[in-house]
Amino acid sequence: MNKFSSKVGYSNRLFSNLVLFYGITKRRDIRERLKWNVLLWSILAICNLIDILVSWHVISEGAKEANPLMDFFYSKFGSISFAFIKGALLGMLLMLLPFIKEGLQKLLLFACTVYILLMFSHLIRFI
Repeated sequence: MNKFSSKVGYSNRLFSNLVLFYGITKRRDIRERLKWNVLLWSILAICNLIDILVSWHVISEGAKEANPLMDFFYSKFGSISFAFIKGALLGMLLMLLPFIKEGLQKLLLFACTVYILLMFSHLIRFI
């Protein structure tokens, strides 16, 4: 057990583990930036999970993937390719979270906003 294990909630444990892993304990500005980056990453992870589930559901009913790259991987490797590719990209982003500064953080926020709108569109049209 570490000194952060008493915090409640998954996001706090994830943040605490990232702080311990990267050794970020002293500088408050880095800790605050990392908290926002973890929050934005969590939103992207949830949206990607919803996207994978909706894609599997829609394709199982006979639709075709609109993204040509994902369609190529789906035709070659099957439905597991959605989870593998999106999981790999989210894993790389998770490793880069401490290094995302203000300019890239705005880009990450924009990506979250676009992805949330896309998820609502998917859910309204396909479910």
